[in-house]
Amino acid sequence: GLDFLSGDASSAAELTAVLAASMNEPTDLDRFADFVQGALRHGPWVLIDCTADEQPPDHYANWLAAGIHVITPNKRAGSGP
Repeated sequence: GLDFLSGDASSAAELTAVLAASMNEPTDLDRFADFVQGALRHGPWVLIDCTADEQPPDHYANWLAAGIHVITPNKRAGSGP
């Protein structure tokens, strides 16, 4: 997923097509965080996780350490194993 981060999509139609094609691919959340920081060279950076997925909370510590604020109602983030 997130192939649009490479800059290959130059229009809304292209972006829509790239997103549709990548819907079944896993998302590289570290790559997404790097993109957010690169695209917005000056913070503050904020990622909002509105998922119930187990994957994003695994990245919270690294994002916070990189200066990215995390806002989430994700119940998995504060629960035990």
